[in-house]
Amino acid sequence: MKWLFFAVFLFVLLLGVNGAVWAYFLGAKRIAYPVILGISLAGGQSVLFTLFGLSCFLLVALAIHRERVNHRKRAKRRKRDVSRH
Repeated sequence: MKWLFFAVFLFVLLLGVNGAVWAYFLGAKRIAYPVILGISLAGGQSVLFTLFGLSCFLLVALAIHRERVNHRKRAKRRKRDVSRH
């Protein structure tokens, strides 16, 4: 479960950083090449979100897998303990 919270925290952090970058560049008074800057920023943003989305998906998948494995181990242990008595 802590992996899920970690993934959500990283996602919120990335959104904050992304918002700060956009505010900085849109609020700047002089931008030399706005078209090139916009294209590179959008490209970088899409790459960042793709990588971050994949990492979030992998973290959540790992958390679910670990929870299932732990549940199976607990069930086996419980079954073994019941059969001993």
